[in-house]
Amino acid sequence: MFPGKVVRKLRFAHVFPGLDHKGINEHLLEKSSEKDNVALFGLSNSQEDIDYTVSELESGLYAGLKMYYIASNPPKYKLEEYFPEPILRTAEKEGVPIILHLPHSLYRSDMEVITVAQRYPRLKIVLAHVGVAHVPKPELATTLSTFGKYPNIYADTARVHSAEIVAAAVHHLGKDRIVYGSDEPLNLLRSATYFNPDLQAPRLLTDYPYHWADLEEQAKWLHLAPRFVHSQWEQLEAISNAADLLCLNGLARQTFRKKIFSENAKAIFNF
Repeated sequence: MFPGKVVRKLRFAHVFPGLDHKGINEHLLEKSSEKDNVALFGLSNSQEDIDYTVSELESGLYAGLKMYYIASNPPKYKLEEYFPEPILRTAEKEGVPIILHLPHSLYRSDMEVITVAQRYPRLKIVLAHVGVAHVPKPELATTLSTFGKYPNIYADTARVHSAEIVAAAVHHLGKDRIVYGSDEPLNLLRSATYFNPDLQAPRLLTDYPYHWADLEEQAKWLHLAPRFVHSQWEQLEAISNAADLLCLNGLARQTFRKKIFSENAKAIFNF
């Protein structure tokens, strides 16, 4: 997809419950090429899981830690439940950044993020999807401005299709704290993000009958999506348009691209 480019990845297991995440962690460590890094997929459903995750963090084999609220059955909707204290403490001590997908949107989980940032000031916290802020809201600037006061809070742009959100993240957190995320393989979905008036929440629309799609919802709100393209291109377009919103030209624009697509990942995940 990127001819002439050297592409390096931070790879980790998929999030669905029921997968053999320990086996996948081992497989990725064994099979990943030398140019790729691996993030541990951590587990916290039992004391045994917590002990496993702590031990793997202490091994020094991983460039990051990914944990996910729906990896448990039932899902865990409090950050402290799926990122328990012993794991966060160890990640901070070992210098392993966490990739934090919030259980709710940025606008509902901001205080939980701030609590973790305060308790673990040396822990790098990378907010996946700019804190799951797929739809700009009036409080976007205020929330990101507050996060900007904590130098250990970062964000990735995975599946963010809004130039306004990317620009706000760069403006309030700084260009050194935003990293490109593809969210592969979900970047190959033909979809669009929209705000569902019934649920009062951001949702995905698609014109393709994926197995996970609510077909009645899709039919009802299809008119709210002007187009459907693969998420990969929406993400790249959002970053490019964010540079326009930030009035970046020439050398400043080149520096912005290098930071987001290369240099920041090197600094955060030790590529």
